[in-house]
Formats: sequence, C-alpha cells, structure tokens
Amino acid sequence: MNKATLHTDVSSEVLKAVDPTVAQNAAIYRQAHGVLTLSVITVLEIVKGRQQSRPWTACGGSWMRRPESKSYP
Repeated sequence: MNKATLHTDVSSEVLKAVDPTVAQNAAIYRQAHGVLTLSVITVLEIVKGRQQSRPWTACGGSWMRRPESKSYP
C-alpha cells in the first residue's frame, strides 16, 4: 500500500467512525504506515469546524481575547 494523504471528507468520516468500511481501511492503512497523513488544509478545516460547533468561550479560549482594561497602540 502506497503512502497517501487523506482527503478532508475521508478524514471526517474516519474521525466520526460511523462507516465500518472506512474505519477498517483506516486501520489497515495505519498498521502499514503507523499514522494517518493529513494535509495542513485538512487540519485547518477540522479546526474551523470545531470552532463553529463550539465557541471559544465555551471551550476555555477566553485567554485569546485582549483584555478590555488595557489600551494598545
């Protein structure tokens, strides 16, 4: 089996683990290569989807906001 990069849609199916065929193929690939290979774009799309489904304030991301009491140039 040749090394390949997972497409965003396929990686989403792997993460959901709903389709047994996709899960089985992912397990076989992982056994052969040790890891599943994702592109940077796929990772960004996954992060974006997580942010949309879970606002930063709900997951502790308030540390990313600038404090209101300080003024910045």
